[in-house]
Amino acid sequence: MKELVQYQIEFAICLAALTLLYIFLWRKETNFSFKRYILLGIPIISFIIPLINLEISWEPTRDSNTIQYITFLPSQLELVYAPIAAESVSGWEISFWIFMTVAFIMLLRLLVSYYKIWQLYHQSVPDQSGKFRLIDDPNQSFSFFNIIMINRRHAVSEELDYILNHEQAHRRQGHSYDVLSLEILKMLHWFNPLIWLIARESRQNLEYLADQEVAATLSNVENYQYAIVHHSTNSSYQLLKTQFSKSNLKNRIVMMNQPNNRSIRSGKLFALLPILAILFMSFSLKIENLDIRKELSQPFRRLVYLNSRLKRTILLNK
Repeated sequence: MKELVQYQIEFAICLAALTLLYIFLWRKETNFSFKRYILLGIPIISFIIPLINLEISWEPTRDSNTIQYITFLPSQLELVYAPIAAESVSGWEISFWIFMTVAFIMLLRLLVSYYKIWQLYHQSVPDQSGKFRLIDDPNQSFSFFNIIMINRRHAVSEELDYILNHEQAHRRQGHSYDVLSLEILKMLHWFNPLIWLIARESRQNLEYLADQEVAATLSNVENYQYAIVHHSTNSSYQLLKTQFSKSNLKNRIVMMNQPNNRSIRSGKLFALLPILAILFMSFSLKIENLDIRKELSQPFRRLVYLNSRLKRTILLNK
């Protein structure tokens, strides 16, 4: 049980360090493709680092000193829960069951969202063009993996092409994979507010990406922005949808008017390396039976001895 708590703490520290780095260096970047992978990579890297167990042990033998490496042992996953009597239940067990209960509720929440989409799909009818399926009010236009569902009110509006292109951009770029991955991570780390922050940032960035792709094909971006304002709604939040909504509408319009900076300064990328190295050495590297000073002092003393002998030999030859 303690291993699980330790893993969650290490995950939280990794996530906090990488999230702060993102906020200071990349949050205002307009390279949305790069930000997409950063926002997806932060929780995934934070999830993996505490699971890696690189053990280095120094075992002296008669002949020589040898270093043995044992790599990538996910010992933190070896969690065994043994049934115990009710009177001996400790705080660890109570915490475990609270964690599992909320995680199960989050899983049900995810399954309910999927079920609602499945219901909508079977209630919808295909459009004559075959590009999307029609759904009725009050359901809003959205995409889910390869499925695009357009509200009947949107389908007869002059802005249908804008709405359809927006959802097709979500589908082409595979944004549903990002949404689903982050929802699973939220389920496993529901108590960590930073994972919710990253998920929200990622969803918003996906909207920027879709807007960017549509705007790049238009000669008049203002018409597309008007379509967002006119047809977007504050509909009930659906976990797995990427939908044509008013989510942070002001920021979306501002970002569309920003120049697209596709280059990332190399200095910002290099800032990742020391942070990752520190996190890896803190949580993944285990050193056992290794007295560095003792092992290094012996060859150092030999070097000093040989140096003094060499000087003495030179003086005698003179």
